[in-house]
Amino acid sequence: MAIMTRELSAAYRLGRDPVEVGCAREMTRKALPGWGIAEYTGLAELIVSELATNAVRHAEGPIEVRVSYAHGDLWAEVHDRRLCADRRSSPSRLVSSR
Repeated sequence: MAIMTRELSAAYRLGRDPVEVGCAREMTRKALPGWGIAEYTGLAELIVSELATNAVRHAEGPIEVRVSYAHGDLWAEVHDRRLCADRRSSPSRLVSSR
């Protein structure tokens, strides 16, 4: 039996300009209160800022930042479009209310 749940998410595509990191923080800051988890906004902003800064500095190509919330878990993901055989992509779980 499949259980359908609603995932809340926000995504933002960053350019290569470091100023874009502030846009990713702003997207995070605006999303979390609407999801009923405003108390995690500061932590989420910090983590998104660190991940996005690293991507802007070291990634190749477009960068996508995604923040999502489902099943009591808040996730932050940052992806670039680099094609690399040893590339690992794993999101970071920020908090869990389970």
